Amino acid sequence: MNYSESVTVSIPGLKREIRLAHITDCHISASTPQSDQFEKEADERAKKQWRPDGRPIPLDSLCELLDFCSQTQPDLTVMTGDMVDLPFPATFSALSNVLQDAQVPYLYIFGNHETGGPVSFEQANSVFYPMYAPLTQGKPDFQIVGFDKYGNRTTENAAVYVVGLDDSSKKVSPYHFEQLRTLSLLNKPIILCIHIPIATQNNFQPILDHWHSPYFLLGYGEETDETTLEFCRFVCSEQSNVAAILCGHIHFSLTTEFAPGRMQFDAAPGYNGFVRLVKLVPAE
Repeated sequence: MNYSESVTVSIPGLKREIRLAHITDCHISASTPQSDQFEKEADERAKKQWRPDGRPIPLDSLCELLDFCSQTQPDLTVMTGDMVDLPFPATFSALSNVLQDAQVPYLYIFGNHETGGPVSFEQANSVFYPMYAPLTQGKPDFQIVGFDKYGNRTTENAAVYVVGLDDSSKKVSPYHFEQLRTLSLLNKPIILCIHIPIATQNNFQPILDHWHSPYFLLGYGEETDETTLEFCRFVCSEQSNVAAILCGHIHFSLTTEFAPGRMQFDAAPGYNGFVRLVKLVPAE
């Protein structure tokens, strides 16, 4: 397992350090004797595509990462999408079993692979949100975990909020944007967890150099709508209270400023055995 050096985010008002483990893009797959041929072929293809030399299959890599989290006991494990390669029944069942066995507190949001590709908000709401609801505290699209100043989880009087928001379609819905904007009115720091990184002047060129395409950025491209652009501008403004962004999707580690003094932490893929510790520390 690769383990990056930990990163820190200063949070005013904290009395105790809060530790987050960030995992993304494991791309697990599975099949059973009862699986149809299409599902079996997809499973084999994923195991070959997402298995670097010398690494275990992606499902075993995820188990390894969650075992690390179980042993080190971070306050929260954040999984920022593409934990599955495709949403087949056997793969979904395998993911459910792994998360249940791990018994670690976690926040899990969608990537584009959770739905098999970009889908409309209507399709996500009618098909995929109900499917993943048991794994996401009933809210796959917008989740909030609050911590008080002593690092205890709380639903009120939080000192910091960890928020998971679905941007897997390369868009943000007006509803989800309004949810974040409403939370920001509490004037408390927010750790925003999304799958697709927000396009900024600092991450655009490194991602373009790596992939030769802007497809991997939120807020850039022909498919981007005005709500998503406004969301990106809001997050990067001081009004949002977003202290840091945790994301995935690009399959390599990248840390850049999305606003002065505020960092966007993009994690390398979990199928490579990557986990990053994010320490929320009391501001001096």
